[in-house]
Amino acid sequence: MHSSRAFLRLLPLVFVVGACQTSSSKIDGLYVDLENEVRHADPIHLPSLNADELHRQRADAVRAALDEGNVTSADALFKASVILVGTSRIEDLDLAETLGRKSAELDEPRGLRVAAEAIDKRAMLQKKEQKYGTQYVFDWVLDSWRLYPVDVATTDTERLQMGVPTYAELLRSEDEMNRAQKKNLRPR
Repeated sequence: MHSSRAFLRLLPLVFVVGACQTSSSKIDGLYVDLENEVRHADPIHLPSLNADELHRQRADAVRAALDEGNVTSADALFKASVILVGTSRIEDLDLAETLGRKSAELDEPRGLRVAAEAIDKRAMLQKKEQKYGTQYVFDWVLDSWRLYPVDVATTDTERLQMGVPTYAELLRSEDEMNRAQKKNLRPR
């Protein structure tokens, strides 16, 4: 009984500490959650059915943190863009591109790669060719991964400026994904 009273006295402190969390630290926590999820995911198989909802919830939390203000560091902007690019909502992809570019302006070069992913994913959702080549789709008929169609006018120089591999390297990645998938599907 005594320990439950002590817990009840500490409960308001827990809420105050949580409320004092900065916008950047909230984004850091969401980013760590995303990293843990990715670390434990199987990169060859399709995401779970609830993955899109989880990405939306994280994106909503990022937007709330951004609305609170004080998210100005390259690191926080980069992490926010990574979380936002995980959704399938155009407005999140637009914001991910903006934040990714802003983080790159502040010396976080990985921000350009996230901006490229946002541009490509937005094009894919709009049924257009992607510019850089960051998006792969699973073709159920062929039972394999395919690089989503890429705009042939985009050069490897443009890709490299955005932190994206050359077209030849993208095709090699497609091949590696399919070899790994087939290897994982074989009975042991």
